[in-house]
Amino acid sequence: MGEQEHLPMNKLQTIFVSLLTLGIIIFQGVWGWCADSPAVIRTDAGIVQGTLEVGLAVFRGIPYAAPPVGKLRWQPPQKPPSWTGVQNATSFGPACPQQEVSELEGGGDLGRMAEDCLYLNIWKPITQRNEKLPVMVWIHGGGFGVGAGSGPEYPGDRLARKGSIVVTLNYRLGALGFFVHEDLEKESPAGVSGNYGLLDQIAALRWVKKNIGAFGGDPERITLFGESAGAASINLLMLSPQAKGLFHRAIMESATATTLPYIMPRANGDYAQARATGRKFATTLEGNKSRDILAALRARTPEEILAATASPIDDLAFSNKGFLFAPVYDGHLIPGRPEELLAQGMTPSLPVIIGTNKDEATLFTDDLTDKTYLDWLARYFGGREREIFAVFPGLRAGDFRPAANHFFTTLWFTEPARFLARFLTAKGAAVYRYHFTREPFSFWMIGKGAYHGVEIPYVFGTTDQENLSTTDRKLTEAMMGYWVSFAAQGNPNSNTAGLPFWPAYDRNSETYLEFGDDIAVKTGLDRKACDLIEKIR
Repeated sequence: MGEQEHLPMNKLQTIFVSLLTLGIIIFQGVWGWCADSPAVIRTDAGIVQGTLEVGLAVFRGIPYAAPPVGKLRWQPPQKPPSWTGVQNATSFGPACPQQEVSELEGGGDLGRMAEDCLYLNIWKPITQRNEKLPVMVWIHGGGFGVGAGSGPEYPGDRLARKGSIVVTLNYRLGALGFFVHEDLEKESPAGVSGNYGLLDQIAALRWVKKNIGAFGGDPERITLFGESAGAASINLLMLSPQAKGLFHRAIMESATATTLPYIMPRANGDYAQARATGRKFATTLEGNKSRDILAALRARTPEEILAATASPIDDLAFSNKGFLFAPVYDGHLIPGRPEELLAQGMTPSLPVIIGTNKDEATLFTDDLTDKTYLDWLARYFGGREREIFAVFPGLRAGDFRPAANHFFTTLWFTEPARFLARFLTAKGAAVYRYHFTREPFSFWMIGKGAYHGVEIPYVFGTTDQENLSTTDRKLTEAMMGYWVSFAAQGNPNSNTAGLPFWPAYDRNSETYLEFGDDIAVKTGLDRKACDLIEKIR
């Protein structure tokens, strides 16, 4: 018998590792194709693998658009590139570059930031039933300048366990998301610029509409819900022809489109004003050194763009420092001013929930002085001060702040919510209005009452993280129940046994549901103050 030939050990190891790798690849492919795991899903761009978390499959950091970098900065979002194999979807994508996280955003660590930020996240209940689940898509707030769908205050797990698929998303912010410039208009087939952040939201909704069925969601039951700038975005999307058919219900917390002109007077939607701001911003950042201003601006780093913005995001209404960027009424994506579009019946007749908090303005008036208040009133309502003081008294008594907070809460939030509720009801939409009055204890928010954004932990079920009371836990269970029922049926009262019946809004009685120490049906929310604002605005 001849001598046997033996392979060297390193070659045997190489063959073993290669076979093992091949087996893993084959196993992953079969796993995804056969849907043996609810955490492996095929999207139109490729297969994603998430994680299993106590009755849920969770997918983080799924790209819904191509990275908006280089020549794609200040361009409409493009389709994301496809991939082969299985893409990891276990960690959040980067947040859009932004200024220091502020109270508006809610605090917390947003993790890595990068211009490559167009990602979304999905929480999917694991169910043996074949029925398609309602889909809730969250649009975060933050004055169009800060925040991320991956923010720690927006976990989708508890809402998902109530019976809905929950989606959160990032969109471009600040100058990266809403910069208007004449040279960008020349690049655009529509002849307009700006609104890139809104276009991102639309791209995310198109992705959801196309792919959510693979996750067990119903593409014909998509509910948008959002707070502050997120709620204003939803109202604008309701008025945009490009967003038609992409969602079927809407929940707007603490803002509408008509909130923006007074709370962001330097970024009030006027296209000509935004153009002038863009021209000045470009000059500030680049001067007149380059013939190709767009190439020069696109060569700047996000950090340089943020440094040139230098606007205090918590002082939207009163500061003249730096630059503010927000959606504009460009005649294309947003065909006109919201008030005009509503009067023309341009909004779809969708079921909506619209709500406000009792002390919205306290988050914005920390540094407000009586002189600043008087100057602001003279600038925007000169000659009407006596009428204002009659309804919002207190200035001459020396303590102007309660009156100012009441005035700004009504001007920025309560009356715009009533304005929209009236228009939509007249159009035949089912409207459910709420008012949040609960004042939870928070060391950081002492004296701010039911401030702007205070309802968010109740909607997402995170109140136990604040060591709150039994009353607060009952309230969060109620709000989550109403929100998910509304997403499922277009009516917050379905599947909410044991909770007060929430009647639809009626213009005559001005019906609403109060979320406070108790949950109760009430009428005529701050009617005298709203009537004055409607008269003078």
